[in-house]
Amino acid sequence: MDRVQGDKSHEASKSIKIMKIPLGTASLVILTLLLSSTLSSNPPHSIDNSHPEAIPTGGLTFAAGWAATPPIIDGTFSSKEWQSAATIEFNITYNIGDRITPGILYVLNDASNLYLGVKVKDTSFNQGDVLEFFFDNNNTGVMTKGDDVLQFDVTALMTSHIGFFDEFLNSYPAGLGQTEDRAVVGGTTDGTGAGSGDGQYDYFEISHPLNSGDKGHDISLKPGDTFGLLVRYDDDGRIGSFWPGETPGTPVYSFRAQITLATASMPDFSISAYAPLPFSLAYYGTLVRPPLANITIGELNGFTGTVALSDNVPSGLSCSPITPPIVSPPFPVNATLRCGTFNVSGNYTVTVKATSGRLVHMGTVTFRFSDFKVGASDPAPVNPGESAVSTVSVYLINGFYQPVVLTDTVPPGLDCGAITLDQITHTAALSCSSMTLGSFTVTIDGTSGALSHTTTATFTFALLPDFTLTASSPVPVIVGTSAESIITVTPLNGFAGVVIVTDIAPVNLSCLITSILNYATRVLVCTSGIVGTYKVTLTGWSGTLSHSINTTFTFIPPPDFTFTANPANMTVQAGNTASSSLILTSLNGFTGTILLSIDSSSSFASLDPQSVTLYDGRTGSSMLTIRPSSTLPPGRYNIRITAVSGSTSHNVTVQIIVTTLPAQRILGLNPPTFYMATGFLGVAIAIAASLLFLRRKRPLYPL
Repeated sequence: MDRVQGDKSHEASKSIKIMKIPLGTASLVILTLLLSSTLSSNPPHSIDNSHPEAIPTGGLTFAAGWAATPPIIDGTFSSKEWQSAATIEFNITYNIGDRITPGILYVLNDASNLYLGVKVKDTSFNQGDVLEFFFDNNNTGVMTKGDDVLQFDVTALMTSHIGFFDEFLNSYPAGLGQTEDRAVVGGTTDGTGAGSGDGQYDYFEISHPLNSGDKGHDISLKPGDTFGLLVRYDDDGRIGSFWPGETPGTPVYSFRAQITLATASMPDFSISAYAPLPFSLAYYGTLVRPPLANITIGELNGFTGTVALSDNVPSGLSCSPITPPIVSPPFPVNATLRCGTFNVSGNYTVTVKATSGRLVHMGTVTFRFSDFKVGASDPAPVNPGESAVSTVSVYLINGFYQPVVLTDTVPPGLDCGAITLDQITHTAALSCSSMTLGSFTVTIDGTSGALSHTTTATFTFALLPDFTLTASSPVPVIVGTSAESIITVTPLNGFAGVVIVTDIAPVNLSCLITSILNYATRVLVCTSGIVGTYKVTLTGWSGTLSHSINTTFTFIPPPDFTFTANPANMTVQAGNTASSSLILTSLNGFTGTILLSIDSSSSFASLDPQSVTLYDGRTGSSMLTIRPSSTLPPGRYNIRITAVSGSTSHNVTVQIIVTTLPAQRILGLNPPTFYMATGFLGVAIAIAASLLFLRRKRPLYPL
């Protein structure tokens, strides 16, 4: 990728793609004519590496820091990698928009590479952001063809994933342009770069060889040399100035920063800043002193100079002067900085600048003020008489750890429950109700020691469009049949929405909702094959409104009766009579007439009555009478009785044992056996036999 700024008419444009950046063309032509006479001692293609001592430029001379450990070029600043760098503050002015963008330039070298870091105020790391370094290689104050240019282009990074470009000035004095230092023009791309942003600052890190051997295209430096430098930053397409210059579009090398490369043994100093612990008060006074930070100045390589300390304090923070403001050997020397705030909002970072001649280093110290905030939600409006709940939250800032107590001020007409903060979740629920229409504002105060913060919650009570949901519980039905519950939706306060009703039925219950009459009435039909009582939950939904109710379904066994005999087992002599009571009892609401019948084989048994009428929960009976004839052979007999009512029938069996009368015995003799004779002869024989028998029964011995 070839990147050229300036005149597109340069002859190299035939083989090299040229990009144009905005420059003041008229001013550049004038500058070219004015400077052309100074080039006789330095031909356009020569590089002066003599690097004379820095020419005084009104405080723009600096000594670069020595990099004992090179920084990692990844576009992010760690806390230690730039601490030994020369730290140079700069401002970029723009042609449009915000006038000034501040930044800090960090410069290091390690005898092999030059390291440049930039932290610039920018809320977005995006296309249109371009950082450029223009080197006055020979430090003459005159722009020379071949002067090195390093660029980091965020647009190119986002489109081609390459943001760093090693370039040089070409086509001077006919025009000012920049060409990539690549093999196609006889050079090489030397160095690397990376960038990033955090929403407050953009960060850039660039490394470039002090002497790449690329004659005519690159700087050629060594520790102890001095070079000139201009810094430019375009923000979101706005054209920036060439710092130290203040005019966008016109680079002026005569007014430049001049930086002398450090040597490993160059006397220097270090700065370290130590932040205090988080401070938990939002204000301070005579009894509470603000937190104290310590600043330590150390010596490097036998440094014996004095160091002046100053600070850049952010808005909202108040600091006493650094004590002492100037430190002297012997080192290390400690200074202190005490800062406080009346507006606690988190972290405040103070930049401490340490200066000794051309040596400038910076350190930062962050004052952390812990605090809390209180917030409360406004609950949705409810109907008078209902309760609304506001969630009160305490937000901890910077590790605030002290307990917070909540109190509330309740206006007349509003009734609120207690408010207690959960010290683990840092939330509380405030429940309030009112019988009056209107809005009520509750003031909630959170206090912790000397800290106090306030918030409000507004409760609104109004006649809101709503609906009610009712459902009937059907009477018990016989298992296996269906039962119906009538579901009614009744609108309130002008409610006109459509309500969707759903049901949650337990296991063993099957339900279906059907609509009848209109959208507001439904029928819930449920069936079950298992006896029991089941609860069904019904929920009506309409937008954010929902109401739930319960209804019950009871399934009972079918109506029935029991049929028993008492006794069910009897012994009876042939020719005698016995009886058993038949008991019938109503079950499950049975009501009806029961017909009784005896098995046809049991001709010696009878029923009275032969029908019994039962009522729900009542008992009836019939008498079974048994009359076995004297001629019925002895034995065991079963009498089966059937009770029938419609399709319901039951049977009982009465078991009888039939016996005969025992034979009579007199004095061990069997009674006479009589044989019936017919006619007159038979009668005579019978009379004679009787007389004989009577005679034998007389006593054998007289009394």
